[in-house]
Amino acid sequence: MKAFKITLLIFLVILSGCSESGNSSDIKIAQLTQNSPDKPKESHLLINKPGNVYGWVMHVADDKPVTIKEEIILPQIPLAWNDVAATSNIYTQELILTPKIVRGEKVIFSFCELAEGDPNGKYVINLYNQGSKIKTLEFTVQ
Repeated sequence: MKAFKITLLIFLVILSGCSESGNSSDIKIAQLTQNSPDKPKESHLLINKPGNVYGWVMHVADDKPVTIKEEIILPQIPLAWNDVAATSNIYTQELILTPKIVRGEKVIFSFCELAEGDPNGKYVINLYNQGSKIKTLEFTVQ
């Protein structure tokens, strides 16, 4: 239940920083800090504290599921990845996202939570749809 509440809160946080036109230039990076969950903001700087959250949201035109390939490039391999014999600082996943209605708008979204051992530095999120890059988002963790 706690994970669901956090997910919903993060979703609302990320949504609050977006514009309404629905194209790839409107995909925004956002953060939620534990100190101000009621005051979400778009940000390109995130304090490196386990539990702090970052993510993106995109407005969509219809209710059809959208397949997004999300590639997260970290400054170096996180310490937490050592137990899986990580050989790269890139994490890739394919997401099939069903649009949700929030504040009367259709959106898809994804988020991540910082963990113990995540590195400081520049993070890059590349988003792809149907094999084409639709957006690159950059932010700094310090």
